[in-house]
Amino acid sequence: QDPIVSLKMMWIQSITRKGATLNIRLSIYNPNTFPLEIKSLTYKASKTSDGVEIASGKLQDSILVLAEESGVANASVVISFGGLGAASKSIARRGKTEFEIGGMISIGVGA
Repeated sequence: QDPIVSLKMMWIQSITRKGATLNIRLSIYNPNTFPLEIKSLTYKASKTSDGVEIASGKLQDSILVLAEESGVANASVVISFGGLGAASKSIARRGKTEFEIGGMISIGVGA
């Protein structure tokens, strides 16, 4: 079964003129009868219409989630103000914007 991920906490790490970096804390529940190791996770969110990147991020450390238990993972999110501006222009023009999230995850069966 798929792990269940929920957002526990989010805070601003830094803000520059180009964007912001947020730290997020995730709770990951493993419903399986065996442990899962999440070795790496990277992702990005982009506007569907033109591919402008809005945000990207990665898991800070690997995490082992025991069978039928929860674990906590920390990740970083980098938000591009340029991408956010492009999305808001689309919302102002059309009343909506569409985006897609893509990424890579490396999972192994833990010991």
